[in-house]
Amino acid sequence: DEFDFEQKGSDADWEHLIEVESRAAVAEEDEDSWRDEIAREARKRFAPEPEPPTHRPAAAAPPTETPEERERRLTSERRQEDIRLLMNRKADDAAWDAFKALPSERRLLLNDVPWPTGPEGNILSFSSTMSSEEKTKMRRLALLRWHPDKF
Repeated sequence: DEFDFEQKGSDADWEHLIEVESRAAVAEEDEDSWRDEIAREARKRFAPEPEPPTHRPAAAAPPTETPEERERRLTSERRQEDIRLLMNRKADDAAWDAFKALPSERRLLLNDVPWPTGPEGNILSFSSTMSSEEKTKMRRLALLRWHPDKF
C-alpha cells in the first residue's frame, strides 16, 4: 500500500504527515509499521470526498418472463450484438483499406496502423453466428495483416 505523495495538499496536511513520520521514528518502530501509519494517515487526508447517496425509488420487482419470452429477448440481444460486431468489422476493414492507400515512402507511425477494435476477448469481432471456417479465415487474414514482419 504505497501512497503517491505528489498529490496536492495543504501545508497543514503535509505538516501533519511529517509529525506522524517523526513520531514513528521516535518510537523506534520498525520501518514497515511507520510506513503503514503514514500511508494510512495520507489516505485519510487525501481521499476523495465520498459522493452523497442518490435517493432512487425502489425498483419494482422484475416481471417474471416465460421461457418463450426469455428466448425471444436473448435472440434479439444476440442479433443486436451480431449487428454491432459486423459494423465493427466493416469499420476495421475500411480503416485497413485506407491504411493500404497510404504512400509507401511515408514513414509509418504506430498510430497509423489500424489495429482491430473488437471488444476485449473478441478483438476480431467474431459473431455468434459465424461458422468455424469463417472464423479460421478471419484469423488467417488477421495474421497476414498484423504480422510484425509486415511492418
